[in-house]
Amino acid sequence: MKQLMRVESFAREEDGVTVVEYAFIALLVALAILVGITEVGQELATIFDKFHGYFRTS
Repeated sequence: MKQLMRVESFAREEDGVTVVEYAFIALLVALAILVGITEVGQELATIFDKFHGYFRTS
């Protein structure tokens, strides 16, 4: 009977769910930052390549 009460108590516990939700949100934020940094990096590489080509041919 005591084991059954522990299982029921564990099933009602919502702390673990909250942790998983926060971890999922953190993952999405990190993914958005990574995508943003990648896009900015590619744009900067294009700009620097244009400058390099301009100064190289002069």
